Amino acid sequence: MATNTYYKSHSELLRDEKFLLWRLSPQDELDYYWNEKLRLYPDLHLEIELADKYLKENLFVKRFIKSENKEKILQEILYAVEHKVNHKKTKKNTLRSWITYSAAACLLGLVVLFLHKLNTSRQSEQITISQLETEGIRFISSGKTILFEENIDIRIGGKGMTITQSDSLGRGEEIEIADNVLNKLIVPYGKQSKIRLADGTNVWLNSGSTLEFPSSFSGDKREIMLTGEMYIEVAENKKLPFYVKTSNFNVQVLGTKFNVFAYEKQLQSIVLVEGSVELKSNKLQRSYKLFPNEIAFLENDDSFRKEKIDALQYVSWTKGYVVLNKTPLTDVMKYVERYYNVSFEYTHTPNLRNMTCDGKLYLSDNLDNVMKSIALLSNTEYRKENNSIYINNK
Repeated sequence: MATNTYYKSHSELLRDEKFLLWRLSPQDELDYYWNEKLRLYPDLHLEIELADKYLKENLFVKRFIKSENKEKILQEILYAVEHKVNHKKTKKNTLRSWITYSAAACLLGLVVLFLHKLNTSRQSEQITISQLETEGIRFISSGKTILFEENIDIRIGGKGMTITQSDSLGRGEEIEIADNVLNKLIVPYGKQSKIRLADGTNVWLNSGSTLEFPSSFSGDKREIMLTGEMYIEVAENKKLPFYVKTSNFNVQVLGTKFNVFAYEKQLQSIVLVEGSVELKSNKLQRSYKLFPNEIAFLENDDSFRKEKIDALQYVSWTKGYVVLNKTPLTDVMKYVERYYNVSFEYTHTPNLRNMTCDGKLYLSDNLDNVMKSIALLSNTEYRKENNSIYINNK
């Protein structure tokens, strides 16, 4: 009898070497293999999401190891996991055994990040990481400000909006907002938010971002303003084109999915997942058209430079992890600064600045684990004192 699922449960995925390698180290061959499985067995999507969620929440798997040792370490992990979970009869008990094993797994070094050292000098280097005071998410409408301490999801509809805590399963709080007013959602470092606009467009806002949007769309276009980063799935409406405005460029679409990275003082970009968009900088009149799996970088002369990429890697942050591809360690640090609301201070760190990373970085809720990851990633020593964390060369 045929089945529409490839695996019975996500716990089996977590014991599959091919799956672990695929989630933790990008490879074209593995991408093809698992994408074919997803095409043949649609229910596998749910099991993969559950496996990813478990890796993010329970497994600290961020250690630098030599690539030639990867196979041996994976075999050790799989052997240990088999002996831990095979005698369990229920999914609940299987997960419990995985939690028990997670500490041992991290010692074995399940691969998430591979570090490429470009300089092996042993001179003393130090990174000081300070936890900053966490601010709340602010929603501003008609001159009034509402503050939210936790991540929120917003849904605009009718004469008001519904706001729920991102982790809440219950009914959200309904708040009345005026028609035809411009609202502002400010998501500080350390927070994220999702919003469904009045036309059905869905927006994911990353840490350190601000979105301005109307309560309802009227006139001959739909328009929002962004500072920071968002992933957006635009509701199709051929009569009302959709515009995303930033301080340096505009994006025009009819119905599509794309990511906008528009933080100040950083290289800004647009990644297209589906559909097509037209780009134009604020200073130049030339238009650029972007196609799926392309990224456009805004250059210093206000022109755009396009490259072919895997677009899904650039929107993985909405799923709880970041894909790294020869990413400078300093860029990883910048992302951690925004996501966890911390500040990095570099003291004589030429070696650390010359490192790059490949793999997948799961965004654990535990900041201490992330800092340990950075120390392991950079082959350095880690210590914590009060609200400060220090990383030194060994």
